[in-house]
Order: sequence, then C-alpha cells, then structure tokens
Amino acid sequence: APYKQVVTHGFVTDESGNKQSKRSGTAIDPVAACDKFGADVLRYWVASVDYANDVPCSDALLKQVGEHYRTVRNTLRFLLGNLQEFNPATAPATLLQIDQWICEQTTLLVDDVLSSYRRYDFNAAITAIHNFCVKDLSKFYLDAIKDRMYCDAKDSESRRSGQAACHQ
Repeated sequence: APYKQVVTHGFVTDESGNKQSKRSGTAIDPVAACDKFGADVLRYWVASVDYANDVPCSDALLKQVGEHYRTVRNTLRFLLGNLQEFNPATAPATLLQIDQWICEQTTLLVDDVLSSYRRYDFNAAITAIHNFCVKDLSKFYLDAIKDRMYCDAKDSESRRSGQAACHQ
C-alpha cells in the first residue's frame, strides 16, 4: 500500500442525526456545496469535524463554518496587508514587548496545532487556530497595533517591530 496509516470516519448525517446517502437523495452534493459556499469552506468543515463519530452536515452548518473560515482568512489578510515594504533581514533586533508576546503566543499555537495533527485531532487544531485569530489577534493584538501600523512612519522602529511580529 502507498500509505502508512488509514483514518476512518463515521457517517455524514443531517441536522437531525439521520444518515445522509446518495441512494436516498439526502446527501449534500460536494460540488453543489463548493459552488454555494466555496471549496475552502468545505475543506474547513472537513478539517473541523470530529471524524471519529457521525458528522453532521447541512447548509446552515456550512454557513456557520463559512463565518469561522472568513474570520481566519480576514485575520491573515490583515497580517499580510501590513507587510508591504517589510524585509525580514532589516527587522529590529529587539521587538516591542507586545510584539514579543504575540510571537511567543504564535510559537505556542504552532506547537499545540502540530501536536493536535500528530494525534489526528484535526478539530482541536482548527479550533486552536480559530480561537487564536479571534481572541489573541483580532480582539487584542491587531487592535492594539493598528494605529502604529497605519500612522507611524513606514521606517519607524515601532512599525517595523509590528511588521516583524505580523510576519512571524
């Protein structure tokens, strides 16, 4: 076999817990779901479910998952959008304390997510990423740095410190 391990999963169910099947016409068509919600939302849903048990799937659930996906995507877009004219080789030697803190939190997140993936706990990985984007980044860090990212001189140490943290 061309693989070392196999992961199996439960049935895909509707919101009521009834098994979806193509034969009975109750299955959600992945192509139609991709057309309606986008392939990335469907991938995000797959990565977020507890595959060891039966897995609910519905338009309402995919819509909710789409909101979570867009939260992560928009957070990453903000981070990337602040890297214009940033060169990691010219980053400040010492970052501001808040920038050091978010870099440390990112390192902890990466360790946690990699550990979750090694255990095949994809739901824990996606949940950790989403919570980090919502709580640590969007509600705190990005709000705290936005003024210096937009208002400070583009070569200022404070802006470069924030860019270095965003880059990490």
